[in-house]
Amino acid sequence: MVSDARTIEAWEERAASRPAAWEFFGRLRHHPLGMFGFVGIVLLFTAAVFGPWIGPYNPSSQDFALLAAPSLAHPFGTDSLGRDILSRVIYAARVEMSVSLTAVFLGVALASVVGMVSGYLGGVTDSAIQRTNDVWLAFPGLILLLIVSAVLGPSPRTLVIALVVGTIPGTSRIIRGAVLSEKNNAYVEAARVIGCSQLRIMFRHVLPQIVPLIIVIISISIPGVALLGASLSFLGLGVPPPTPSWGGDLSGDARSYFESAPWMAIFPGAALSLTVLSFNLLGDAMRDILDPRLRGSMR
Repeated sequence: MVSDARTIEAWEERAASRPAAWEFFGRLRHHPLGMFGFVGIVLLFTAAVFGPWIGPYNPSSQDFALLAAPSLAHPFGTDSLGRDILSRVIYAARVEMSVSLTAVFLGVALASVVGMVSGYLGGVTDSAIQRTNDVWLAFPGLILLLIVSAVLGPSPRTLVIALVVGTIPGTSRIIRGAVLSEKNNAYVEAARVIGCSQLRIMFRHVLPQIVPLIIVIISISIPGVALLGASLSFLGLGVPPPTPSWGGDLSGDARSYFESAPWMAIFPGAALSLTVLSFNLLGDAMRDILDPRLRGSMR
């Protein structure tokens, strides 16, 4: 028994000394679908960061044969304007990821502030924020995004603003629920007793307790935001041409060539599908890993 206790104690000391990232990847190795999503995201970010060096051609160049089938020179074929589809898919990864990540991080950050203020202060402040949220959520989300994009005009900045607007109400409500469960804990009462201000309690004591939830929300929100961004680009209200965009390359005149040149739809659509699938799988794995109630099933 003594040796078993020492073994357990030594194991706990080693586990406590490991970096959090190392422990996370150690748990992720036992989650096959999560690892698949992680590999897909690594490939996606590799394309986004090293696109100018990986892409074989200029994505806007129209110097090639029109509607050429996939070949060694053009593995994904060419489109109706003579542009290399592989180059456009690779370059579009940078555009899609920059828009999606900016919108998600900014939207979740703003939603976290709104949710924390609403949940912690309560009373009239909470009622006012929640009634505003109710009105916001009652309005069809896609219609709201279309209005914002139409008013401000198509551009990456407009797309980010529209996606942030769509992210705040639902996410802030989730954060509010977490804050409501945290603000009645003993450590919050202790902070009040020693004279901490409400602002300090919210951001110094409550916020660190809900960071795992915020991380999971970010990982799960990215695929939805990416899909919404592609939808707006498909409707002509997102990234304007000739900038590469998966949604934009599936819209407009390109749709009339899908039957005779299906590769024009297959490869941009596959890139978008892989992105959404990878982030969803990794998000589910992160939820399982970061939620203490689910960790036992991972071992």
